[in-house]
Amino acid sequence: IVDEPTVGLDPEERVRFRNLLSDLSGERIVILSTHIVSDVEATATDIALVHRGRLIHHAAPEALLQAVAGRVWELHVPAADLPAVKQRHLVSGTLRRSTGVQVRVVAAERPAADAAPVEPNLEDAYLHFITAAAQAAPAARFCSSGPPPPPRPAALPPGAPAAPAFCSPSGWAACSATRSTPGSLASAWATTAASTTPPGSAA
Repeated sequence: IVDEPTVGLDPEERVRFRNLLSDLSGERIVILSTHIVSDVEATATDIALVHRGRLIHHAAPEALLQAVAGRVWELHVPAADLPAVKQRHLVSGTLRRSTGVQVRVVAAERPAADAAPVEPNLEDAYLHFITAAAQAAPAARFCSSGPPPPPRPAALPPGAPAAPAFCSPSGWAACSATRSTPGSLASAWATTAASTTPPGSAA
């Protein structure tokens, strides 16, 4: 099990370490936790995407790339228009040129008339799945718009489900289990610890 093993390494040492992991994986299972997508591309045969402590996708690299096939585009825009493009679309990369900015966008539909489809990479797939997960389960919040709930009890009743990271429709039952006193769901709350958890990483 290795956690961010190539952080701080120069390019030569990073390549050497990645080759070492590939050699070791021929005889054993190697679990690599990292946010550096190039390390994943070079070594992984099975990828788990984790967002705010939750597994959101698990597949082979080829399957992840297939999931975003036809959803990655490149277009050329003036530098002044770049902020507006970032507001409207999921941008996975930019490359500044003397004539403007070459922008890489992940979108289900063509983002502009002059946008050209391109082959996806794992970074495109990562951003696609992480963004979808973030939109489906926004940052931790109270389950209701009422007043703040009473403090969370030190321990939940025996058999009660653990509090979810988010108050989603499927999480109402677990969310209500964190109430300190009987009452309506207005007093239920979701743990706010998720709001301080670093963004997801690829393992």
